Amino acid sequence: MDSHAKSGKERGARFAFENLDVYPLIEEYLELVQSIYPTFPKGSANLRDQLQRASESILLNLAEGSGKKRGSLDRKRFNRTAAASGTECAAAWEIIRIRGIASESVTARARRLIKSIVSMLLGMAR
Repeated sequence: MDSHAKSGKERGARFAFENLDVYPLIEEYLELVQSIYPTFPKGSANLRDQLQRASESILLNLAEGSGKKRGSLDRKRFNRTAAASGTECAAAWEIIRIRGIASESVTARARRLIKSIVSMLLGMAR
């Protein structure tokens, strides 16, 4: 984490979504995504932008859903949407692996994180 990025705990007051068990995994995942941006070759801006949008959508939908009544259909819908963004990220990472944009170890780490995140979000959507 760079000097500008601080976790919710370091910033003081926390929002409900920051207290969820899935949040630290999402935070770790977003930091990993951010770290590979410089490795995208020329001509890969669309893939990079799509990965960024889908990755950020996971956290944004989780946060929006956490503001809804616990157990509500609306909250579950946001968690399912966040999970769907996660599966989109998994596909993007497969393209990144195939194109050799990131190392196998980085790609494997990203996919492990996404798998855990999606599983947790789907559990929350039940």
